[in-house]
Amino acid sequence: MLALLLARLAAEHRLPGPLHLAHVDHAQRPDSRQNAEHVVAFAERIDVPVHVRRLELPPGASEEQLRTARYDALAAMA
Repeated sequence: MLALLLARLAAEHRLPGPLHLAHVDHAQRPDSRQNAEHVVAFAERIDVPVHVRRLELPPGASEEQLRTARYDALAAMA
């Protein structure tokens, strides 16, 4: 998993800066909150800060709407 590799590189001070994980919860599936909680728990286990953003889009939002909102959320967390 990429996050594990990056966490190892960060622990060895082989990254150009600090490592953070980001997760965007589209809130389109009933289990989306549990997925976000899983990401947070994983980040805590590998000792990496995590940022989660839950989107507020209408149910059944298009792939394009979801992608645009996801990119905007990631940019805001960066």
